[in-house]
Amino acid sequence: MGRPVVISTTLLRPRFLNSTLCRTILIFVFLAFFHQQRLFWTYRNALSAKYSQTRFPEVPPGSWRQVAQPSSLDVHRLLKTRKDWKILGHGWEGNTFLFEGSVIKTFKPGRSPFRNCVPNAKGKGDQGARWPTEIPASLTFGHVWDGVLASASNASGGFVPVESWFMAPSSSSVPEWHLVTPFLPGGSLDSLAHKLRASNNKGFRDLDMQYRPSFNRLLRTFNTLHASGFCHDDVKPSNVFLQNSSHWLLGDLGNVRNIDHPFHSSQIWRDNHQLEDCRANDVVRALKSYLQFIRAAANDSFVFDEVFFEGKETLSRLFWWTIDDAKVMSAEELRVRSEVESPMQTARPYALVSASSYKEPSLLRRIFVSRCKRLSHAVNIALRARFSERHARFMAMTWVFGIQVSDC
Repeated sequence: MGRPVVISTTLLRPRFLNSTLCRTILIFVFLAFFHQQRLFWTYRNALSAKYSQTRFPEVPPGSWRQVAQPSSLDVHRLLKTRKDWKILGHGWEGNTFLFEGSVIKTFKPGRSPFRNCVPNAKGKGDQGARWPTEIPASLTFGHVWDGVLASASNASGGFVPVESWFMAPSSSSVPEWHLVTPFLPGGSLDSLAHKLRASNNKGFRDLDMQYRPSFNRLLRTFNTLHASGFCHDDVKPSNVFLQNSSHWLLGDLGNVRNIDHPFHSSQIWRDNHQLEDCRANDVVRALKSYLQFIRAAANDSFVFDEVFFEGKETLSRLFWWTIDDAKVMSAEELRVRSEVESPMQTARPYALVSASSYKEPSLLRRIFVSRCKRLSHAVNIALRARFSERHARFMAMTWVFGIQVSDC
């Protein structure tokens, strides 16, 4: 008969469990790798879209020549006196200097890819073959080339003008692009807000009454930009400059893109909660920038926060009325609505628009955080217009693979 075969379960059980665990780990690793690859290519393509070129109107060969120099500006002298340039600011892409009534902006190659190709230049690198988009954009809207493309966009005076542009060695002897514009003593909306707040003599209603006409004129500049087929894509108080207290200029055109640019449908654009139509996105960001300016400059910002969510004051009514139709908003439509909700009007006894009702947080937060700080935080979120690509750069591993750009 023989002895019966006995299978030891004590031997099979660990082997079975180890086998199942290995399979589970392998499946998890495969899924994680697949997900990582999907995110890698999604954000790599999104960054490639962001840094793809902006198409500007074609001009005859030779039209992109050196901008005519005013008698007061000598480029050779400008470069020889580099040591006398006063630093105004440092940035990721370059530095900004002041010298004798001119602002010199330099662009460091290699920090971020230059999106546009220099006309008639061919090559792969940034040096020589590519230049910052801000230069052709500023020439398109802030200056006229020999009368070419002379249009309302150039005649409107709504953009920071250009004095000169050139490539020259920097202090480190590496050639850098330079863009020269007139110095505007009024600064930007950010600097104006600081000055007004320091004087501490006006509330938000008085400031709105004083500066709303300037904001309405700025909307005409956006209308010109959008009618030309472009979006600004970086509207914020620091990019609106003052020719004088009543005439605001749109500057920092380095992110100008065509309306149908692929970046406007990219994952980065969606991650930052931007509106699908870049024109509507510009307009809403412009209104948020204006409210940020008024709030920062006022000596009663706490009152601004109190009435912001009520929808009774003309400024808050204008904001929530715009937000209701944000997806289809245009610069002209917002200008009309701004005139309807004129600061000359008094506050309404009840809200005629669907203002966002402020919801009180949990009891614990109400105990430890004052209502003033809670409201301030809520208004900050409502007016927030930040834009970041840090997450995209991390997922695309740009420190290893860089950013893919097409050849010129």
